[in-house]
Amino acid sequence: MQTSVRNHLPKLLAVLCASFVPTAYFSAQAANCKYKVDPSTAKLTWTGYKFTEKTGVSGTFDSIDVQQTEASSAEAAIESVKFRIDTASVNSQNPERDEKLALYIFGALVDPGSISGSVGRVDLNKGKASANLTINGTKKSVDFTISNDKANYTFASKIDLGEFKMSKSMEALHTACEKLHIGRDGKSVTWPEVGIKIVAAVTETCS
Repeated sequence: MQTSVRNHLPKLLAVLCASFVPTAYFSAQAANCKYKVDPSTAKLTWTGYKFTEKTGVSGTFDSIDVQQTEASSAEAAIESVKFRIDTASVNSQNPERDEKLALYIFGALVDPGSISGSVGRVDLNKGKASANLTINGTKKSVDFTISNDKANYTFASKIDLGEFKMSKSMEALHTACEKLHIGRDGKSVTWPEVGIKIVAAVTETCS
């Protein structure tokens, strides 16, 4: 009996190896995945505020150029994103408002045609990220919170346009919209704060 087992041992090992190696091989291959932000799903929404009660008015930009590279993780893919916003493409679904924004806010910028930026550090586990924004010749790091539904991520933050040396632009906009920004208390208020929300999906391709 011992001789029989000894004689068949090499065959048994060969069978075990033949069944194990392909599994390990394909598992390793499946782990070779690349991640990329899907530009077709990306949407930016800005929200300005008026009245003492801080009522929001939202819009977007119709032209945003995004550059990125594939990466080995979703975080690295998001961190690779660089973008340039064409400020003339501002769209709040109100042509009269858009004309004023283009003239008084974006037309007065050092570089009136664009807002640029890049993503900084991303930590999806902690739900935090940062981005470097350049507006009116001023570069600042802005913190974002992250929420997600599977591969769909929402980034949210708020900026103060005064920190980008845009106080005079805000005053000009307020003067142009003074009557339209009178709230229930009879006061006209235009807030320098702007909310930012970005929604995008990250795709995974494995080979």
